[in-house]
Amino acid sequence: MSAWLAFLMAGTLVGAAPDPNNPNPDPDPTDPDPPDPDPTDPDPSDPDPPDPDPTDPDPPPEPTDPDPPPDPEPEPEPGDGDGDGDGDGDVEPGEEDDDGGLALEGGPRPGVTPSPFARFEVADRASELELGGDLTVGPVCKDDESAVCNNYRLGLRARLPVTQSSSSGSGRAAIDSLNGASGSWRVGGVFDWIRDSTPEDSDGAASFTMLSLEAAWGVQTFRYSPDGGVMEPSKETRHSVHTLMRFLYYRYPPRGTRVAPQVLIRYDRQWYDSDAVGILFDDGDPSTPAFTVPTIIDAPGTTPVFAVTVPVLVSIQSGKGRAGKVLSQLGLGPALSYAAAGTSRGANPFDDVHVMRFESWLYWYPVGKAGQLATSKPNVRVGVSPFVDVFLTGRQPGEPTTDFGVLAEVKVGVRGYEY
Repeated sequence: MSAWLAFLMAGTLVGAAPDPNNPNPDPDPTDPDPPDPDPTDPDPSDPDPPDPDPTDPDPPPEPTDPDPPPDPEPEPEPGDGDGDGDGDGDVEPGEEDDDGGLALEGGPRPGVTPSPFARFEVADRASELELGGDLTVGPVCKDDESAVCNNYRLGLRARLPVTQSSSSGSGRAAIDSLNGASGSWRVGGVFDWIRDSTPEDSDGAASFTMLSLEAAWGVQTFRYSPDGGVMEPSKETRHSVHTLMRFLYYRYPPRGTRVAPQVLIRYDRQWYDSDAVGILFDDGDPSTPAFTVPTIIDAPGTTPVFAVTVPVLVSIQSGKGRAGKVLSQLGLGPALSYAAAGTSRGANPFDDVHVMRFESWLYWYPVGKAGQLATSKPNVRVGVSPFVDVFLTGRQPGEPTTDFGVLAEVKVGVRGYEY
């Protein structure tokens, strides 16, 4: 009996224990005090219960593609340097570009830049020193899309003879004009205008034309003794003039060969001393010998000279490596000239002497760029050339038909392509 009673009580306690798998068991209908229903629980009598609130977390964001790496900068081609042999091809604002022009940030802007000028020339037995300075203006570009810019140069010059040739006359005047020798000091100026029509395409050839005008003036006082030196010598002051016009065309394909053909037309009217003659001098003493004294007895003379020179300056810029660097600093300049000189104190330059000349220049550019374009940075050029003069008509008795010699120059200036 007691065992049966104990079994019933244990079953009652087990049935009253909460189910761990059902935390919200249904209320006992026999419970006199049932618990209040949860307001969030759905109504079992509702025919259309609401959908349960999803409890899933937000979906993860979709992965984005990484940014592509930047393209590598192109490496410069070897031998892309231009005359200075560095080969880097990079141009910073304010530095020279491949054509010797000025690379400016934001496009070309006009500016005025001073530059020195110096040249020392040796020709035959004469040598002269020329000093001066230049003001370069430009580039001045048009507003349209024609890609045409203008550059200008205004310079002053002073020419001083160092040594002079001893001979004179019409033949000597023609040779001096070809040599550029003045025979006396001169001052003058130069003006040139460059029309740069280089296309904006980097693969296009650089090209421009230049018109240059130059004039110089000098004054000299001459002394001569018509009576052989008995009386005081006579004096005459004369003025010499020199004029030059140059037309030049320049073309340079990128990493190609620079070519600068040009035409120079000169007119000179230079006064010079007449040749000295020997005057016999005898003091009357029979114990002393007589001797001669060189004396100028004729008045000074002048000879009009007209000369035309056609040179072609060439510089190869397509080499690579060490050989290309050396080659890019060299230049060639074959030239053909014609000069005509008139009679002394005459006005017609074509009625006496006619001379042809052949030259073959070899240039070296130790500083700057060979055959520079319009730029404000001066370069240095050293040149040497043999020459051959052929007298066509008007040579003096005893003079040979041909004459040979050597020309040399050292030039510092902003026009490395000029003859």
